[in-house]
Amino acid sequence: MDKAELIDICKGHVQDQLREVKEQLSDLKTSLESESKSTAGDKHDTGRAMIHLEMEKLGKQEQNLQKLLVLSGKITASKQSSIGLGSLVSTNKALFFFGVPLGKINWKEQDVLCISLASPLGKLFLSKKKGDSLNFQGTNYEILDVI
Repeated sequence: MDKAELIDICKGHVQDQLREVKEQLSDLKTSLESESKSTAGDKHDTGRAMIHLEMEKLGKQEQNLQKLLVLSGKITASKQSSIGLGSLVSTNKALFFFGVPLGKINWKEQDVLCISLASPLGKLFLSKKKGDSLNFQGTNYEILDVI
């Protein structure tokens, strides 16, 4: 398995999400400017306040995505003996990629669960090795390979 390709796909997903958030912020700035030119009054103030709230929310998303982009840049394709950042882990239940939390993606006709090591499941997998097993919420995971 070419883990470098998977890393690039994950980084691309984060970049795409970041680009979308930046476009939405730009659109909101344009809306705010046009709102400023409209007539004054309660409706005007409410519209501006809602735009500011949405901009704040998108600003936080942008910061989080920037952090994920930095994190994705730290992931290497080297094979690991124990599970850590960038590990691709084959188990009896699923294929996991520990790095950027993107959820389920399809890669090479397989579903890969991209999760963070800071997640509850990620914390359990951290430092485990091939042949180890663990139990999470009643599901037993046997680690078949760490790539």
